[in-house]
Amino acid sequence: MAAPNVSCSCSCCGPPQAARIIEVDGTQVGLIGLDEILAEVRSLGLTDEESIKQELLERVRRRNYVPPGDEPHYRKALWREYVIKARSR
Repeated sequence: MAAPNVSCSCSCCGPPQAARIIEVDGTQVGLIGLDEILAEVRSLGLTDEESIKQELLERVRRRNYVPPGDEPHYRKALWREYVIKARSR
């Protein structure tokens, strides 16, 4: 099932940005700029899985709230999305 896109409409963020809903540890979470982040990290040419997961998490945190203690769940979910995106190319 494709995840729906959601837009941020508050004026504090500037122009609305699309958010994509993904599952993180059984909970649906909307992440702003995920597709852009996936593309940016892919363009870095990283080959080590752990380095990719860490870079994904760091970039997601710049735009989204990641609850303390949930980092491992986000890393796993972001890696899953990264792999899915890579296979669709």
